[in-house]
Amino acid sequence: MSHLMLESLARSIGRTAHPELLFTDWQSLLGFKIGWLQPTLAKRLSGDYQIDLNSSEIIMMQATGLTECHQHTIGVTTFMVLGPEQGFSEPKGGTYLGDFDPLSAEQDLQLNRHRTGEIFTVPAGKIHAFAADPGGSLTLIGIVQPKIRTGDEFDVVPFKYLDPSNPTRVRLAA
Repeated sequence: MSHLMLESLARSIGRTAHPELLFTDWQSLLGFKIGWLQPTLAKRLSGDYQIDLNSSEIIMMQATGLTECHQHTIGVTTFMVLGPEQGFSEPKGGTYLGDFDPLSAEQDLQLNRHRTGEIFTVPAGKIHAFAADPGGSLTLIGIVQPKIRTGDEFDVVPFKYLDPSNPTRVRLAA
């Protein structure tokens, strides 16, 4: 159901001159911008697609470089990549993803490049970071279940890059 909701939201975004205005409470977080879907639109979509807004949140995020690496202990996010059809530039970048091995001090990540319209999931516990190529950007919409934001707090476990110029190895931040 989340795939259908994201596709519907992407069509709505494509029909508006200022898609970022469909989202509210924009914040800088971990090196990217994140906003939450306007409550009236979220309520309509939740009714159409049986989404429980008490336990889910619908977001847009935009990266213009390498974001901080992190994981969520509970939130599963299904993302859709936006592009020219929704009023954004062609995506140039991707997501670094890696499995967390508690027995290892260092973790390996792999870059998964994205294309417009692609839908992908970041499971709870998966280490991840978003990356836009120099001069590029990556804009995503997503549904997070359960919510990773409670008030001003976020379910975020930070990791540090061993070498920011080669962000494929990380360790838990102290």
